[in-house]
Amino acid sequence: MYKTVDELIAGVTKETGLKSDEVRRVLRASFASTKAYILKELNQREKASPLIRKAFGSIQV
Repeated sequence: MYKTVDELIAGVTKETGLKSDEVRRVLRASFASTKAYILKELNQREKASPLIRKAFGSIQV
């Protein structure tokens, strides 16, 4: 397991032969996509009916 992003990038670079800037670009895109998905889900839950909101409990960001 990697302790830092730099260690992760170095490991992926070593295993795949990709350049570190390519690995960083892919990681950034992945994190951005994940963040967008999470924010979309939270927004939909906030707009949901009171019964559904109660079922999910309070959402803290």
